[in-house]
Amino acid sequence: MRVPDSARTAPRMKPSFPLPEAASLILVLTGGLLAAFGGFTIVLPIDDVERKSIGLFVMGTLLSGVGMTVVLQL
Repeated sequence: MRVPDSARTAPRMKPSFPLPEAASLILVLTGGLLAAFGGFTIVLPIDDVERKSIGLFVMGTLLSGVGMTVVLQL
């Protein structure tokens, strides 16, 4: 099968994903995982479980909030 000349000489476009958008996406996803893990931790039989799970949940929620703030600033 022969490749057309236009396909050989066509310029390749690099995908552009700016750093602030990538960082905010990472913050939101990480915060969501922490919040979900904090909600799951409450059912585990460990010492001082309420404090640990609430801490994880709050930390995840705040981290997601920071990521969403960065998104809104863009």
